Amino acid sequence: MNKLLASLNLDTEYVFLGAPIADWIYASVIGVGTFMLLMFLRRLMYRRVYRYSHSADLPRGIRLLSMLAARTQVATLFALSIVVASKYLDLTHHAEKLTTGLIIILVGWQVGIWLSTAVRFYLAENQAQSNSATSATSMSVVEFVARGLIWFVVILAVLDNLGVNISTALTGLGIGGVAVALAVQNILGDLFASLSIAMDKPFLVGDSIVVDNLTGTVESVGVKSTRLRSNTGEQIILSNADMLKARVRNWGRVGYRRRIFVFRVAYATPLEHLRELPALVEALVQREPQTRFERCSIRNLTEVAIEFEVSFVSEDASFEQLIATEQSIYLGLLQILAERSIEIPTATTIAIPTRT
Repeated sequence: MNKLLASLNLDTEYVFLGAPIADWIYASVIGVGTFMLLMFLRRLMYRRVYRYSHSADLPRGIRLLSMLAARTQVATLFALSIVVASKYLDLTHHAEKLTTGLIIILVGWQVGIWLSTAVRFYLAENQAQSNSATSATSMSVVEFVARGLIWFVVILAVLDNLGVNISTALTGLGIGGVAVALAVQNILGDLFASLSIAMDKPFLVGDSIVVDNLTGTVESVGVKSTRLRSNTGEQIILSNADMLKARVRNWGRVGYRRRIFVFRVAYATPLEHLRELPALVEALVQREPQTRFERCSIRNLTEVAIEFEVSFVSEDASFEQLIATEQSIYLGLLQILAERSIEIPTATTIAIPTRT
């Protein structure tokens, strides 16, 4: 090496940061070679594993390995190359400390990225295997909290390896954390409320819910707020803390829908028609798909009309199906009344009652 440097007219006795120039050149060659080898292995591993990573038959570990290879940063490989190259140098204490600190920071950053990627991977796997709505509701919240804890631990580990007194830092963080918690208690309240929603699951993404006097379909459950899409199209944004305090009616979990309605007929209706009306209405309801008849009977004798009450159950819980079933029953009922010339009392046909 010295003969090669001499042939290049380089001063081999020159010292930089405590190491001769010859050692620097030799270490640079080792470092560049190591970096190129690591880049080649990273690319090779990513290509080989990615080819089979989307196959559901392979274990999770192989699919995770592909993601970790893709998320491996070039700066981390560069830091490892510096570590290898520095073994061939006798640096000054200051230079060695600076190099070691830079390597610790880069490695800690890479470890945080790997752990965050693993968390996201396993959450996505659980979402694919379980109810997608359930996972979509809690995935963002759990991922946010998990990644926050990961980076908190990584930062503490990096500071500890850099020589920072962690005990003093934790004490300072504890005192500062109390002050911050008091200042942002509303935000923290929403954060813990989101965790409660994620674990308890009072509603899921896609559920139609009623919150007090607001009605909408759940679009997302975030760290601070829950977003609904109302029936009229606008987006409703509610804080998670308010969602826990409110009385929520979840129409997305109804197994059936019961509907009760009342119709009136005139007193002039013949008695035989009044007797056959319940059976006719029952047949009318039972011909509807996924619909169960419950009752049809005279509910009340008012001063102006005879009131019938009808109750039926739609086994299909969708609101659209219920509306279609109601319309079909109403049209059939009007046809039955028209065929038998049964009068429906209206404002123009009802005479003002008189008392003697």
